[in-house]
Formats: sequence, C-alpha cells, structure tokens
Amino acid sequence: ARIFDAGVTERGRPYFVMEFVDGQPLSDHIGQLEWTELNVLIHDLLDALAHAHARGVIHRDLKPANLLVNAEDQVKLTDFGIATVRSRAPTTEDGQVRGKLGYMSPEQVLGKELSGKSDVFTLSTVLAEMLIGEPLFQGESELNVLLQIRDADLRVLARCERRIPQDIRALVLRGLQRDPAERPTAGAFADACAEVIRRRGMGHGPDRVVRLLSQLD
Repeated sequence: ARIFDAGVTERGRPYFVMEFVDGQPLSDHIGQLEWTELNVLIHDLLDALAHAHARGVIHRDLKPANLLVNAEDQVKLTDFGIATVRSRAPTTEDGQVRGKLGYMSPEQVLGKELSGKSDVFTLSTVLAEMLIGEPLFQGESELNVLLQIRDADLRVLARCERRIPQDIRALVLRGLQRDPAERPTAGAFADACAEVIRRRGMGHGPDRVVRLLSQLD
C-alpha cells in the first residue's frame, strides 16, 4: 500500500499518511478460497515482499488482516507499522519481540536477528492457514503456540483432511522450514509459485480472486 507522506508533527510525534484501501482482508475468508486462487494471490504478495526486502525492509507483522484485495483487482500488502530495516535490532529497546502471536517465524520467537526469510515463513503460515481453514499454530496457551512456532511444528497441516495438491503442499513446506537457510527468498518463492501457475495453466493475476471474494461477500 502506498505511503503519500511522512514527517514529524509540531509536537515532535512522527506520522505517515497511507492510502485508504477499499477492499477485503483475507482474514474474512479463511478456508473459503481454493488453492488455485491462493497461489496466484500469494505470488503477487511475494513480489511485494521481494520489493521491500530488496530495499532492506522486513515487514515483521504479516497476517491475514494485513493482506487486502481491493476493488481494482490489486493485492495490497499493508501495515508496515513495526517493519524494521535489516541493519537494525529485531527487538524493542526492552528486549520484547514484536509480532502477532501465531504469525511469527522461529527466529522471531527466539529474538534472533531477522532477514527477509522471516517474512517468507510468516506468509507461508498465512497460506497454510488459508488452505486448511484453521490456525497452523494453536494451543491452550500463548507459550504453547510460541513453542510450536519455535519448533516449526506442522502437525496441524499434516492431519488436515482437505485435499491439497502435492506441488502446492511442497511450496508451503519450503516456506515453513525451521532453518532460515533452508527457506527460499521471497523472490525465489514467487518464481516457484509462478512455475506452478504456468504448469497448471492457471490465470495469472488477482482479478479471479476479486471475483471469488465478491461472490463470497
């Protein structure tokens, strides 16, 4: 999503002005989209992430509520409110890790230095959740959820009864590797999605996703 202006108020408070996105968040349609639409959508979101990562910006707060499809057939990646430049520390001054519980990477949970591959893990978590229709990491307590993320525990995905094609499942598993070194970059992940789209003859572009969302609305 575009930022039109940024600065500091007369009282010394920083601000930025963003575009209003007239669209629907993916959080409204968990478990309702087909893998064909999701693959196209995730490809375009990965392109957006690759653009940010190339400029040293890590999002750190990817979740379905921040991923919007607007009425102009565009996929919008929003809310860079806790984004960090790669050279900066991944935690706040008091040492607390930032991010939405359930949508963090193992290294984010552990408070380690982050790279763009942390965003890849989190976007893969979102993709898995959209496919299976329930949270990928879940438990009776916050600690239990954090431990599942730390260990990249994918038992919920493994027991899912919904049919997920093998090539789509393989894409998800690539992005959910516990070790960042084993994950693709956002650009490489986008290329892998594009190859699945090409091989399956799927329409490329978010317009088909917009049409489906309008039917579900």
